[in-house]
Amino acid sequence: MPGAGVCAIVLAAGQGSRYRAIGGADKLLAPSLSDAPAPPVLAATLANLRGVAERLLVVTRADSTSRRVYELNAEPAAEEYARLIGVPVSDLDHRLFAAHPLAVRINEHYYVRSIQKVNEDMSLTFYCAVENGIVLTAMEPGPLMPNLEALFERLEQRLGPPLLTIGCDCFLRRLEIEANDTSEQTSAFLRRQQVIGFNTYGEQFNGMHINQTFTGVAIGRPGGRAGR
Repeated sequence: MPGAGVCAIVLAAGQGSRYRAIGGADKLLAPSLSDAPAPPVLAATLANLRGVAERLLVVTRADSTSRRVYELNAEPAAEEYARLIGVPVSDLDHRLFAAHPLAVRINEHYYVRSIQKVNEDMSLTFYCAVENGIVLTAMEPGPLMPNLEALFERLEQRLGPPLLTIGCDCFLRRLEIEANDTSEQTSAFLRRQQVIGFNTYGEQFNGMHINQTFTGVAIGRPGGRAGR
């Protein structure tokens, strides 16, 4: 496909995305994979969720092999998480996990560590890697659609009108969209952006396993901006 541009993209968690420290700024990172002028790899970092500095959970007992956390802040993990978000343990489910994500901070970026389920012993099983001693930050949700629109605006600035985007969208984002009753609006927008793909239970970007993201590859039209 001569003249077409190709970008790898990640939205919502992978490079910070909708998750940021208070006072953080939006960023657009475009490192090149080789010396060739194209295609670049594009990582979109947008800020529509806030990390709440006073709402921290320290993993005080965990089994990293099974991704299972037994204690947070030296308390039964499910009980401490439920206390943090203000609900009874019996109410915890995937929709609450999606609405109240936890994230680990690496340098200036936040990476979501999504909860999969509550176990009978009040431990929590995660979809992503967890280890003893890591500090998890409670995240506050923001509007999803402006985040998505901003990403594709930036992609079009770099590639021109999209030819195709192959997307892997975390099922937790789908639950968030359904809970906000914006499924029709989101689907219509993705169709206009020539997105095809599916819902996933974990995504990878630059070798990192991440959760609650929209991750994919965007392909610009031949002769678009990337080819100029």
